[in-house]
Amino acid sequence: MHRHAQQKEDPARRGGARHPDGERGQPGLTRLGQGTTQPRELWVRRHISPPLSVAGTPSVKGTSGIVTVHGTLSGCHTATASVGPFAENITIHFPSTKPTKDQAALNAGDNPKSYYLGLCGTFASSATIKDLKKAVNNLPFQGGALKGPKPSEGTVGSDVGFLISGTVKGGTYPTASKAASIKAGLTNDANNTNLISGCHTGPVSTIDIDSSASTAVL
Repeated sequence: MHRHAQQKEDPARRGGARHPDGERGQPGLTRLGQGTTQPRELWVRRHISPPLSVAGTPSVKGTSGIVTVHGTLSGCHTATASVGPFAENITIHFPSTKPTKDQAALNAGDNPKSYYLGLCGTFASSATIKDLKKAVNNLPFQGGALKGPKPSEGTVGSDVGFLISGTVKGGTYPTASKAASIKAGLTNDANNTNLISGCHTGPVSTIDIDSSASTAVL
């Protein structure tokens, strides 16, 4: 994954409303019904455990680390009425791996025959796309579920990020085939730049999502 975006002002510095848990509300990720396009407000927290680093954390085969995303989508609309807010939780599991082809990890002293969690060198790779697909397949939403998700890397506004398409089947808000989408842009800040470039300036325990650019149609 390569970053091409210009540095953007952090909306939190502009004094966005504060959520009771301490996070700032920013216009962005939207629960959109058919026929609506307005961006709305998202409260979101992202945490990586164990943190991603150059050398990772020694582990054994079969173990997994996790990325947890907790969000609340508010100010949402269908084509005819206001709905929500909706809480959404996504847990992404990333399995332990060998650093066989991770030169930075090997240079840091990792054993190519041992398993590690949180190798930062694997973040900008096909492994992340595979883990993300597993995480959002059958993602529940208001009695329905996201089916057939197809994640990819791409551009979200002026950011790099992740794009997910699929179909919500069943429940209160089913979509047409492949009409559901999630676009999550990564804020162009020091934390994400370090993450994308391999964590060479230190471990990374959070992913900063640009709520001003990210959207969802579910």
